[in-house]
Amino acid sequence: MPYRPGKGLGKVGAALIAALLFFAGCRSIPREAAAYVAPLPPEAVLTASLHAGSLPPGLENSIFRVYGDDIAGIMKRTEELNLSLFDDGAAELLLEGNFPRFRTSLALGFSRSWELTGRNPDTWTLREADAQVSLPEGGTLLFSSLGTDRILRAWEDRFEKGLVRENDLVILIPEMKNFSPGLPLGGECRIVGTWRETDLELSFLWRFEDARQARTALPLAKLLLWGFMKGLDPDFDRRTLSSRIDGSEVQIGGIRMNPGSIEQLLTEYVDLQAWGRIGS
Repeated sequence: MPYRPGKGLGKVGAALIAALLFFAGCRSIPREAAAYVAPLPPEAVLTASLHAGSLPPGLENSIFRVYGDDIAGIMKRTEELNLSLFDDGAAELLLEGNFPRFRTSLALGFSRSWELTGRNPDTWTLREADAQVSLPEGGTLLFSSLGTDRILRAWEDRFEKGLVRENDLVILIPEMKNFSPGLPLGGECRIVGTWRETDLELSFLWRFEDARQARTALPLAKLLLWGFMKGLDPDFDRRTLSSRIDGSEVQIGGIRMNPGSIEQLLTEYVDLQAWGRIGS
């Protein structure tokens, strides 16, 4: 089920994009993805952490085709992208990369849409809205459509209560039914992704209350994943799926998303267009 941003987020996205592109720069020197710790707000229904510095060149072209040069330009400056979604409709982002504090503050200051409303850290509030941007340190930008207090606490506590990512991508859904109420399966789901040249290799780790529930859920979990992938890639072969049960956890692998299916996923399910574009 696609996540839809909350009310007024189109203007929020347009104002943030405009401010960040005011002083556009290049991506900093990329590093290998290893043992990164992302903020994990306890109230989030989904938290995702992506090592954006490892994106294949072809995917940057897909981002440009799907979202345009505004979003693609910000992605080129981003090394680490962390996203949390909440059942109140809020979306919160932590971006790490080429976002110097002084230049970013200057860009927000030049914008008529943002007003400096706090110090330590510097916090900017979108006029006539609840969205905020905070700059806790150089190269780090926190954004929330409903105020940055929650994401700021998670960022400060990340080394004690954060989400550890040892691959290129990790997505944590603490309870599937809270994220997608219509889904017939509950439980905690963790999705781990690694780039294999231009393909994204995915593993699903689905944790249930006990081993009996895991055994019962395995066939349906495989069927759901096969149906989802078939919708993105008509040539996806169900026989490539591998699975095993480890105690109360279902582990499903053998999923490789090619550039075409990734672009289809972005088009159908990652609705950044609802954040609006400059001039909208």
